[in-house]
Amino acid sequence: MKIMSPLACLILAATPASADSLLGAWAAAKSHDPGFLGAIDTLAADSEAKTQARSLFLPQVRVQGGVESSRSQTNFDLPAAYQSLVPGTTKGQKSSVEVAVSQAIYDMSAVAQAKQLNEKARAAKTHFSAEEQNLMLRVTEAWCNLLAADDDLRVIRAQKAVTLTELKNANARFTLGKARVTDIRESQSQFDQTSAAEITAIARRQIAAAQFRELTGLDNIGTYSFSETFAPAPPLEALADWQARAEKQDPKVIDAEHRLNSARASINQYSWAGRPTVYAVAGYSGSWFDGTQGQLLSPRAAEAYSIGARLSVPLETGGYYPSKLREASAEVRKAEHDLDGSRRDARLEVQQAWLGVASGVEQINALRTALASARLQEKAAITGRELGSRTQTDVLAAQTQVFSTLRQLNSFSYDYEKNRARLAAKSGDLNEAVLTGIDADFQKF
Repeated sequence: MKIMSPLACLILAATPASADSLLGAWAAAKSHDPGFLGAIDTLAADSEAKTQARSLFLPQVRVQGGVESSRSQTNFDLPAAYQSLVPGTTKGQKSSVEVAVSQAIYDMSAVAQAKQLNEKARAAKTHFSAEEQNLMLRVTEAWCNLLAADDDLRVIRAQKAVTLTELKNANARFTLGKARVTDIRESQSQFDQTSAAEITAIARRQIAAAQFRELTGLDNIGTYSFSETFAPAPPLEALADWQARAEKQDPKVIDAEHRLNSARASINQYSWAGRPTVYAVAGYSGSWFDGTQGQLLSPRAAEAYSIGARLSVPLETGGYYPSKLREASAEVRKAEHDLDGSRRDARLEVQQAWLGVASGVEQINALRTALASARLQEKAAITGRELGSRTQTDVLAAQTQVFSTLRQLNSFSYDYEKNRARLAAKSGDLNEAVLTGIDADFQKF
């Protein structure tokens, strides 16, 4: 049976059975997503590297013991008076124990290994933070995609209801002789197109719901819309400031820095200064014999103590050390290039998200104005048709423009929210406060 880590148990205990907000969806995903649960265990495992690094410089104690039974036959050419002192047949049991203690005094290999282990422990926190923010971003996108699909389906169904009304009215006017048969056919065509769009929207909504369910384990999130107070705002800081922060806080950049530090630790290990090792050593050995062997040949007990220092210097290694030094130098150069590449990617990704937020504000405001104009145009077309200056085609076109603009407005509004989360994630600042801010833009009905 798999035993979960304490952190995973705490997360499970704090997770609600259902969620009615983005923050609630994030809480559910933490206990459901396999990748995040695996990241918790990876953090626990890699954090042990710090303890392993410390152990390299602590005294090492080795104990070895044993018990042996033996029997031997030896013939000696001795005077009779001494034969009893040296028996020819000996047998018995020997017990022994050895204790060895060593302490590193100078060992660049251990120093390099310790630095690498410490970097691994620090990188573990970075990796977990990256996994956490990545899951937050995926939950935000899945949440927005599902709400967007719901909104899109509602708008299409509203359009379908309007076109159905227009079709009925066209039939009624045709019966009274106030409309042409083409009005009926145009209305029927518009209704059929909207019906086809509804089928596509239903499928799109089902896909979004499945993705959200697989990510969070939740089936439904309720019915939401943007609140009346929803006011998209541009980024509070300039693009250059966001990029500068991303170059320091982006998890990918920090991870590249850890890899560079780890690679640099190997350089001194393979230079001439790193070859010698000096260890302080101490030891104890004892053996005890129980049997018929005479005291002249084997004492009943023997003990020995030792203390000193051990120096080891590899002089000729067949080119191993120079080769490893060249390899380590090449890995350092590669790590430096990887770090530069990570910073470049961070700048570009932040720029894309920053522009998505900034341009999203302008697009939303422009589409709000366009929607108001489209609705005025729709009213004018309907009035004109009643007065005979506009046709059924004009009315249908005006209505289509209203719903098309409304769908675009909804789409850009959800893109704005997703770009807010992306911008925070790319700069390493995505947290629950950001999710709470996005939640505030919605209302449940």
